[in-house]
Amino acid sequence: MPILARPLLLTGALLLATPAAATMFNADRVEPSGHWHSLRLSLGEARLFRATNTLDQPGTAFSVDFAPPHCQPQAELRVEMHEFVATPETRQGSASLRIDDLPPFAAPTDLRRDPGDSGAYALFTLDEPYRLLHELRSGEVLSLSLGDDDPWELDFVLDGAGPALDRAARLCRRAGDADA
Repeated sequence: MPILARPLLLTGALLLATPAAATMFNADRVEPSGHWHSLRLSLGEARLFRATNTLDQPGTAFSVDFAPPHCQPQAELRVEMHEFVATPETRQGSASLRIDDLPPFAAPTDLRRDPGDSGAYALFTLDEPYRLLHELRSGEVLSLSLGDDDPWELDFVLDGAGPALDRAARLCRRAGDADA
């Protein structure tokens, strides 16, 4: 079965999981903003700040994470698979992200499943992450397409993305300043 074979039901853990270590983080400072929300994720000393849309696709979240000290944006997609894997699964893929009718972003993508995690992840490598942030803030719909032969297509409403992204980035910068 392909890593991202099908979307399934959303669980509370969706907001808390990160692909970096397939570890559950604690969530706080959650603030809704339209179809999006922003929050802080922490586990011990590790912290990251997230703007995410979990409303538009059942069992799926499109997120942008910011981690101190550099707070550079990292876009990802998480799909709840409701099954755990015993061994890591990783493969390379491709994706296209388009905001409204603007030119798309072609993004090489790492597709991952990690032991102890019921999610599948797509981590997007973007040449212009700040252009994506600008377009997410000002656009209406993010259309995401994964795969080449038989692409999996998803749409995410961007209502509230601007304030959620701004807040997550601001919280990250403040955390980075406090660490300095």
